[in-house]
Amino acid sequence: MAYPVGKNKQDYIDNWYIASGFGEVRSSTYIHEGIDLNLKTGGDTDLGQPIYAISDYTLRYYHLAKHLNSTAYGVHIVYEINTPSGLRWIQCMHVQENPPIMNNQIGRAGDVIAYVGKTGTTVSHLHFAVYKENPSTFGGIDVVVGDTPTLNLWWEDPIPFLEKLNTGVSADCLVPNTPEWQAKYNELVTKATRYDEFKSEGYESMANIREKIAEVQKNIDSLNNTVGSLNQLIGEKNSTISKQLTQIGSLETQINDMTMRISSLEEQAKKIPQLEEDNKYLLEQKDKWIETEKTYNRTMAQLRSDNEKLRQQSVKILLSVIGDHIVQKLKDFVDYIKGFKPKGGVK
Repeated sequence: MAYPVGKNKQDYIDNWYIASGFGEVRSSTYIHEGIDLNLKTGGDTDLGQPIYAISDYTLRYYHLAKHLNSTAYGVHIVYEINTPSGLRWIQCMHVQENPPIMNNQIGRAGDVIAYVGKTGTTVSHLHFAVYKENPSTFGGIDVVVGDTPTLNLWWEDPIPFLEKLNTGVSADCLVPNTPEWQAKYNELVTKATRYDEFKSEGYESMANIREKIAEVQKNIDSLNNTVGSLNQLIGEKNSTISKQLTQIGSLETQINDMTMRISSLEEQAKKIPQLEEDNKYLLEQKDKWIETEKTYNRTMAQLRSDNEKLRQQSVKILLSVIGDHIVQKLKDFVDYIKGFKPKGGVK
């Protein structure tokens, strides 16, 4: 099963809705010939979402730059498909520039052919339309109509078309979970745009209704933009909060480290009185050692002085003993000489 948006059936049903339906009267000269698809998150949140081929296709028509500066089609493409009911031409409007289909002009169902854009419009969305007739036969892909008979002659409602294309899928299934306010708006538009009512009530009455519808649509678009902005702001705030939580975690780690260091310092501070007492004792011991050293130095000086005196006295005694001994020896020698007589007498 192929859908123009959403990765699969569930994605399409859960996340997309029809913001503007087929056949809505926009002015006296223009009736909406397709459906506008938006993400339920509103605003421009669907900008850049992929657009898929609903069947095997061949690219037939496109305008890439013709309407970029106008509030109309923007960049739009038309590709041809073959269906059980014959050929159909699928139109996708307001897509982003340089759509991938330009590089793959023949492809398969499910190929990404473009991306949701806002070219030619103020709010991003996909305008999805189905031609029953080749657009070249009635003036090309820029032609619009202002009456219901011509609309039904050249186009068909995309929802029943998708139902027929995807056998066994009901039309209700293809209108996924439309928000209540959008459903009421679509109901109002459907009633207001019925061709018979338009004729019976008169153009002036319908013009007033269309003005009110346009005003409601404007308010809805503004609300969608606001919701989108709020979602973006919430995302930014969540990112900021995440960063702040990371910083808080880092600060908590630092605080725990500082707490451990403070506890260690407190334990060390408890030892300070004992250290001071030990230091006082050491200082007292130092003073005692200084006094002891002074006493030692005085004692050593006295001992050195006494030793010097003793040495001097010893020298004197030694010299006295040696001197007396030498004098005695000299006396003995003189006496010996005096008494010496050579053998044989003196000649």
